[in-house]
Amino acid sequence: MLFATGHPGGLLDVHRATAAALRAAGCEIVRIPGGLIADEGMVFQFADVAMLERGATWHTHSPAPMAAILDAMAHEGRPLP
Repeated sequence: MLFATGHPGGLLDVHRATAAALRAAGCEIVRIPGGLIADEGMVFQFADVAMLERGATWHTHSPAPMAAILDAMAHEGRPLP
């Protein structure tokens, strides 16, 4: 399962807690590739949740960060979530 949010202020903790519970139940939580750039920011993962950072976590409705994650996973030959 891949957790990501464009609303880190409101949803980071919800997604983090859900990811932790699923991991504890045996679910594999996807780790995103490192070094991803989208929308002039860095796509990173914190507490199992991917988000955009541009000097701070960034609220976005852009599909570009998720596209960067999925493209990088495909490029690495990893199965998509």
